[in-house]
Order: sequence, then C-alpha cells, then structure tokens
Amino acid sequence: MSTVRLEEKDYASLARLVKTRFRVRAAAGDGVELELLEATAPRVSPAGGAPPRVYENFSLIFLGPADRLLPQGMYILENKPVGTFELFMGPISRDPSGIRYEAVFNRLQAAGP
Repeated sequence: MSTVRLEEKDYASLARLVKTRFRVRAAAGDGVELELLEATAPRVSPAGGAPPRVYENFSLIFLGPADRLLPQGMYILENKPVGTFELFMGPISRDPSGIRYEAVFNRLQAAGP
C-alpha cells in the first residue's frame, strides 16, 4: 500500500471516507480496526499576514472496539482508497458500542479562490 502525506489530502477527500474502515498498526505489529464515523465541518479562521492566509480546523472521529484502548499517540493507519499514513489521535469517549477517537487538524492555507 502506498504511503500518503496527509498534507496532500483536504477536508473533502477525508470526509468522503466516512463509514469506511481503517487498519491501525498498534504495538508489536498487532492491529486494530477503526471505522471513520464523522468528519466535523471545517471552521476557518484568519491567520493574518500578507498574502492573507487562513487556518482550516476540523476533526475526524473514529470508532474502535470496546475491549481495546489505544492510548493517545501517533499511529500508522491503512485504508485501501487512501493508502498508509501517520495520524496523531486520542480517545475521547467510551460506550457499549466502542471507544471513540479524535484526530484534530489545524491547517494553514492560502485565502481566497
């Protein structure tokens, strides 16, 4: 599977992956499967400067198995449509359906069309 830099993926391309599964490489080659549940709508805030630039802020929410907690940290994720990439994420909640994880994106981007 090809390695991808997440800087090359925008919000729209990641949001299209909602309801797909990702394989997470955990410690000692052990893997865990997560489902992308939600991609929060991006918020844009001015960063100033010349030329004008903006920050794009959004998050991805994943659901994993209830019996396996992944601590906050960097993980290698694999997804067939995207490829392999590194992502920093952490657990945010647990219920009978599983453990939810969040990855937050704060990206500086050029303003305007």
